[in-house]
Order: sequence, then C-alpha cells, then structure tokens
Amino acid sequence: LMLRASGQGIVACAAHGPINTFNLKPGEFQSFDNRRLVAWSGSARYRVGLARGEERGGIVKNEEGLMCFFEGPATIYTESLSDII
Repeated sequence: LMLRASGQGIVACAAHGPINTFNLKPGEFQSFDNRRLVAWSGSARYRVGLARGEERGGIVKNEEGLMCFFEGPATIYTESLSDII
C-alpha cells in the first residue's frame, strides 16, 4: 500500500520502533528492505527489484526477496524495530 500526500499540513504515520532518516545526496544510491520503508520524498527516484546477496553483504535476510533501490537526492524514512515483538 502506498499513499501520496501533498499540500500543506501535517502527515502522521506509524512504525515499529524509532524512525531512521537517510538523506541521500545527488547521485548517491542506497537499497532498503521494502518491509522497513515508512516514507520517502516525492521527488525520489526509485525502483523495486529482487534482492541479491551482494547487495546485502552476501546475505539476503528479506523474506519477500524484494528491495527498493533509491537514487539521491532523496530523503528516506525507515522503521528500525525488528519483527521480534
């Protein structure tokens, strides 16, 4: 599920644990587990693709096998709590 918000005002969202902020510089690339994504800037360029071992240090820990690959400039927000609750 994705929701696009625009205009003026406050957007509230919920996540498991603290939210981490990643500020990607122009031309910087970063991959994220799609299960951890909370939000990202509307101008962010991204694609969804299959996770491969070399993109996660040789170990794929994503059960779905999907990752989101972002290119800066962009601001990405992820949740930090693991599935062990």
